[in-house]
Parts: sequence; C-alpha cells; structure tokens
Amino acid sequence: MGESYNSFLNPLSFSYFVSLLIIPIRLTSLLQAFVLALSVRQSEKTKTCPHPAVPIYASIVLSNEDLSVGTTVTYSCDEGYELFGESARACLPTGKWSGEIPNCAVNVAYGKPANQSSSVRGGEASHGNDGDLTIVHENKYCTETKAEDSPWWQVDLLHAYPVRVVRIVTRGCCGHQPLQDLEIRVGNSSSVQGNRLCAWYPKTLDDGVTKDFDCAYPIIGRYVYVQMVGIQGSLTLCEVMVFTTQEISSGRCGNQLEPLELTTFSRTCYEFQVQKGGSFDAARDYCVARGGLLLHGVKDLSHHFIASELERRKDVLKSKLVWLGAQRDQGLRARTWHWVDDSAVQQYLWAEDQPNNYNGQQNCIVLDGGRRWLWNDVTCDLDYLPWVCQYSPSNCGNPDRQENSTILEKDFRLGQSVTYQCPTGNKVVGDRIRRCESSGFWSGSAPSCECELIMSKSVVLYFSCFISRERNFPA
Repeated sequence: MGESYNSFLNPLSFSYFVSLLIIPIRLTSLLQAFVLALSVRQSEKTKTCPHPAVPIYASIVLSNEDLSVGTTVTYSCDEGYELFGESARACLPTGKWSGEIPNCAVNVAYGKPANQSSSVRGGEASHGNDGDLTIVHENKYCTETKAEDSPWWQVDLLHAYPVRVVRIVTRGCCGHQPLQDLEIRVGNSSSVQGNRLCAWYPKTLDDGVTKDFDCAYPIIGRYVYVQMVGIQGSLTLCEVMVFTTQEISSGRCGNQLEPLELTTFSRTCYEFQVQKGGSFDAARDYCVARGGLLLHGVKDLSHHFIASELERRKDVLKSKLVWLGAQRDQGLRARTWHWVDDSAVQQYLWAEDQPNNYNGQQNCIVLDGGRRWLWNDVTCDLDYLPWVCQYSPSNCGNPDRQENSTILEKDFRLGQSVTYQCPTGNKVVGDRIRRCESSGFWSGSAPSCECELIMSKSVVLYFSCFISRERNFPA
C-alpha cells in the first residue's frame, strides 16, 4: 500500500495534489484523481514538443507531424529575405526545441546616401553600399579614407528602421590597413557618438572576409556608422549591408508582366524603367497595366531616395529628364497640380526658376538630372523620356506565429485574413484574427496560447491542457 501511495504522489508532487483538492470542480471520487495522475505519468513517457514558433516572413517544414522527440523543423525565408540564425531546430527529450528562433530580414542600405570622414584614391563613400561585392579596390570598388584619427563611414537609411544585423565585407589583400577596433552605431543622430552602440569588435578583421555583427537587440535608427575607434588609420570597406525585418522585399512587389528592375523604400515598390522612353500618357499607361501608378506623392525623404537611385543609374538613363506622375489642373485652377492618384500636390520641389510654363503648354513635370533631380515643367508629349512606376506590395508575406500556435491559411495577399489556433485546452490570447493591410503589413501582433481553466463540466479539457504543458515544458 505504501508503495502504491508513493507512486501516486510521485508524478504529481504534494503541492499539485493539494491544488487538486482546492480547485472548485466536483470530483466524484479519489479514484478520478488517481486516473488523472496515471495519465500524467503516461504522457511523460511520450513527450512531444509544442508547435515551433515561426518568425515573420518565414515558412517551416516538419520532419514529423506528431512533433515527437527527434522531430526537426527547417526554416526558410520568403523571396528577397535572408535567414539569420540556425535553419534547423530539433525536438529534444526535454520537450523543448533546440537553439533559438531564426529571423528573416532584408538589406535596406543598398544605394542609400553614404558619407565618410574623408576620401582618397577613388574610395568614395558610395562604394560601400553599391551592391558590388568585389574585394579588390583598384581605386573604384571599395571605400577608403585617408589616415586619420578614428575614421568613420556612414549610411543614411532615409527612414528609421529596427536594425538587427550589420554585415561588413572587408577589402582583400594588399597594401592597406586592416580593419580593427571597430564600433558600429545605430540611431537618429547625424554625429557618430550621438547614436547607440550596436556592436564592438576590439580585434582585427581578416582581409577579404564577410562578417555579420548582431545588435544585442534591435536598435531603431536612420543612420548606421562604422568607425575605427581610438586609433589613427585608414578605414576601407568594400560593402556594408544593414538588415531589418520591417521593410518589404522586392519579392513582394507584385506579379509583374516582365522582369523588372525593382527596389523598395518605406514600404513601397519602385520600378526604374531607365532605358525605355515615351510620352507622359505612355508612361502612365505602362504603370497602370502592371497594377501600379506613375511615380507620385513625392516628398522630401522619398525624393532623396528617388534622386539617389536615378543618380546611380545616370550612365544608362535614356534621358536625364524622368517623368513624374503629376499634371497641371486646367482652366481656372491652372496654378495647381494633381498627382495621378487624384490627390492634390501639397509639397513642391521645383528647381530654380521653375515652373515657367514656357509656351503655355507645360502641363507635366519631370525630375531634371541637370538640376539635382528637382522638378521642371515640360510639355506632356515629349516621347522619349524614361519613367519610374510605383506599386503597393501585393502581399504581406508569411505571418509570424508564437510557440504552440498555428494557422491554416496560405493566401497572404492584401485584404486576406489569417486565424490563429491553439491546441485543445488552450485559448488564444491576443489578436486571433489578423488582416493583411494595404500597407503590406499584418494588423495587430501574433497571439499566444495559454491554458484555459474551465470551472464547470469540462474537467478533461482543463487537465488535458495541463498535461500538454507538462509534456512541453517540463520542470
């Protein structure tokens, strides 16, 4: 009898046994509690893991649907995103998943305005984020400062992003000073020390290598600095990439009719048709046929981005005048302009002495490469000018899921919804339904699953939840 009594208490513990007695649920006999205790013991022999957590923009493949010990989960990212962390995790005998949840992020530094403390031998700051991974400088592929105290390089992301990872590609051999004593800072200050420290590397980086620097936690900022601290030397970088989860990738820019040169900024997709040419109407119709509109709604920051992109492409542009999606109102309102989406132009970025409405027929606007890409009014029938199309993202990508929650839906296009589910005996806490909004981002946040204590007839539901927790999160 003593052995049976101890066997009964062992899987539950005395405190748990007491909690059974005080829960205000009618137990018809001690035998029912004994049966429940045995079921707990049985569950410990067949441990499983909870459904694994999934980061935003990721999908998973399970080796076993029953989530038993030894099951592996393999993560992959949506098109245009890169995986950071382990791509596979395993269900351990403890009922927990090995390792940490990975992340899917996109580079937002490419082509953005760059600056540095000085420049020598053709090592312009713009070489540090031009997408060219060549590690032999030859005075045209990498950045280079002169030898000076604490040299630095900076990129202006033009938008404050939560930065997770900064990647540096170092210059190959030879004849330069290796990178050493690096600080990477992220923030909203245009001075180096006014920003928060993301990573510190007190060693020397080898030549011709690629190294990722993880921020201890995401730091929100518009500016990213790389600096050699406390030494006199020359800073040279062949490429710097800045990764965030809070931007759309070009892979989410829609189902286009032909391969396009796409880039993204501030949750908007842009297509630079730099080698085509046509009138304003032809450019407008081209964009509309592909589900977008001619470039519109341009303000200071977006203009800076567009100007930077056009400047990078100036050698292949069909013309240094590029159509902007705005037209002059006719008749009595001839002094006002409207965008192609029918909204009024509120902020004007005219070049000096513009608009002049030469010949009284200049009812369209171009970005003028000879005037720092500021605005110039022209006639709308010029039939050789390139253009930029602007698109909203077509989908929100794979939504994130917390541990033990699942979704069944596979359609993540704008306007669609997903519904989160939890195992039997658990309840959804948070946003059970999330909608793919016009911004290309999911509404709300991923909910969690918590045990649901039902105080009336559903005794089995409550205890099945508890058993599940014991199985998934053992003491």
